[in-house]
Amino acid sequence: RRLGPQLSIVCLPMPLATNCNPVIPRYMPRHRLGCEYAGLGLAVWRAKPAAFSRFDDWLFEPETPIAVADARQYAAQLVGGSNVLDRALADPWITNQIHAAGRLYATNYLKLRQSVLPQVMMGSSVNFGPLNSVEEVMDLLRRNLGLPPPETR
Repeated sequence: RRLGPQLSIVCLPMPLATNCNPVIPRYMPRHRLGCEYAGLGLAVWRAKPAAFSRFDDWLFEPETPIAVADARQYAAQLVGGSNVLDRALADPWITNQIHAAGRLYATNYLKLRQSVLPQVMMGSSVNFGPLNSVEEVMDLLRRNLGLPPPETR
């Protein structure tokens, strides 16, 4: 909000599941359905972008993974029905996005030997791990994009 239209943030899904992320070295039961969840999230984005953050928050809120059938049902409800969701899921853009994000993740891993998420990329810089405050984000933006320091009053 502080930067308004000066900044765009692009979020890419990064499932930690071996069936769609080639860099994941081993099967992790907690992430086994990550590819399906990523596909549903992208389908919600494709069908009704305004509903995405609601779906994303709902999906990541519980400690244990939500059944894919329940996630699909909720996604359909958010976008206006099963037919709308099915059309969005059939779009090859979804698979292409998941594969492109996987290639980017693999490149970062091979070059920087880091696999921590999230990864914030700005220019040739990559920050690994969560950013816990607006000030951390602003500091990262200042260091990597040359934004001026905050005004002192």
